[in-house]
Amino acid sequence: MHTLRNIVTRALAVGVIVGGLATNVAAEDSCRQQIRQLCAEVPREHGQHRACVDQHLSQLSPECQEQVRTWREQRRGEGRHQHPQGTDTPSAGSGTGE
Repeated sequence: MHTLRNIVTRALAVGVIVGGLATNVAAEDSCRQQIRQLCAEVPREHGQHRACVDQHLSQLSPECQEQVRTWREQRRGEGRHQHPQGTDTPSAGSGTGE
């Protein structure tokens, strides 16, 4: 009985973690889409895309605004202040953001 309870507890924990990851990915995808709608025509060089995101930050959902801050903090933590394509928001191809 004790072993069954441990198995069930672990399965529930894994489900919560996986569910949280899926929610995070969906939130990142939603944020990338919002940024694309606002800055699709802006070149990704010389910081122009980042400037566009900054200019329209208040138009993004509160969750997306927080996601942009998270992406930027992650970039700073990696010792990178600017994304190689001209923005410090990750590119869609990187799997972590716009």
